[in-house]
Amino acid sequence: MASIDTYQLSPDKMREALQQVLSGEEVLVYENGKLLFKITEVEKVAERTSGKKRQFGFRKGALKYMASDFNEPLDDFKDYMPE
Repeated sequence: MASIDTYQLSPDKMREALQQVLSGEEVLVYENGKLLFKITEVEKVAERTSGKKRQFGFRKGALKYMASDFNEPLDDFKDYMPE
């Protein structure tokens, strides 16, 4: 498991850290000796789905009700809407 301090982060160091992540390692990023975050590889979609294909339209008919004002702006956001 590799570790980097934020003061050492340069484009080259970050590229090197990402290469380590892609090879299966975890990279820990510290600042002043405190762990900020951990960089890990996200599981690949193919591994997660185990080769199962999704069937188009398999949820057709599952939605039983939709309010008539579904697409209308919410009153809560009126302050943020253009006039």
